[in-house]
Amino acid sequence: MTQNIYDDNDFFREYSRLPRSVAGLDAAPEWPALRALLPDLDGLTVVDLGCGFGWFCRWVREQGAASVLGIDASEKMLARAIAATGDPAMTYTRADMEWLELSPASFDLAYSSLALHYVEELDRLISVVYRSLAEGGNFVFSVEHPIFTAPSEPRWSTNSAGRKIWPVDSYLEEGPRRTDWLAKGVVKQHRTLGSYLNMLIRVGFAIRHVEEWGPTPEQIAAHPGWADERQRPPFLLIAAKKPGLDRRPHAVGARNQFHADNKQTTGQSQARSCESGKYIAQYPAHADVRSAMPRAFGRDRSSQRRARRRINRFSPKMAAQSDLRSTISGRPFARAGPAVRISFPPA
Repeated sequence: MTQNIYDDNDFFREYSRLPRSVAGLDAAPEWPALRALLPDLDGLTVVDLGCGFGWFCRWVREQGAASVLGIDASEKMLARAIAATGDPAMTYTRADMEWLELSPASFDLAYSSLALHYVEELDRLISVVYRSLAEGGNFVFSVEHPIFTAPSEPRWSTNSAGRKIWPVDSYLEEGPRRTDWLAKGVVKQHRTLGSYLNMLIRVGFAIRHVEEWGPTPEQIAAHPGWADERQRPPFLLIAAKKPGLDRRPHAVGARNQFHADNKQTTGQSQARSCESGKYIAQYPAHADVRSAMPRAFGRDRSSQRRARRRINRFSPKMAAQSDLRSTISGRPFARAGPAVRISFPPA
């Protein structure tokens, strides 16, 4: 079970005084960068993992989301969120994210802000999130940066030149880190940057964006105390997407329009498929290869595709790489002459 430090009276009292707890999203320095990773919210069904006081849940409804589910393990946080919400399209539930279950294909966007670094079985949770997203759904989240979570004693130090530095140790040793932040004995889970990305990739997500966040010059000008955050990134922001097409009606309409426009260019596409004739004119020796391919591999499409792949791989770039492969392996790497793109006439 994830440590529920947010229901500790001392911790909750101190956390409630933080600027982001008092003023909401606009008081979170990383919010502009995180907001930029979100898709168009109109009509979306959204789940917020670690919703806290419900700031994001209320904001996405204001942006046109159809419904929002906020999930948190803290009873105190949820009580505050519910008290600030009077919208029937917004619901909150208390759950431990270590054992969370969500209905398949029930959300268009999964979001989480600075909560997943508390979850021990994160790979399981990411699998649950992936299944819960509809095709084309997005997963956008932030965590404390691995450089921030790695040190056994996470604090600034001073080097021999008197410059402030952030010592990092045990970076590759993943697992729990016990720190004193707002209260003693707060447990967070350290993972490398590679682990975060590979967890997403393994379940099928496509990575859209990765940002090692630090304040912009404009933010530092407005808040000079943030300048130290440029020495090491405090947050890691990631946007991932489940393969597939957006299921919203207006997105379907846009796809239909795309297909209609695409039909108008069919003739142009067919004309481009004969472009290999230009290569034949430049390299007459390849004419016999092109004419022999249909006979050698048949007229069926799958056979022709295999034939194309075998011939098209011998590009100038591949030819250059083949010399290196031969050097490494000690075996010759067969290659043809100048690149020729093969295109067969319709059967």
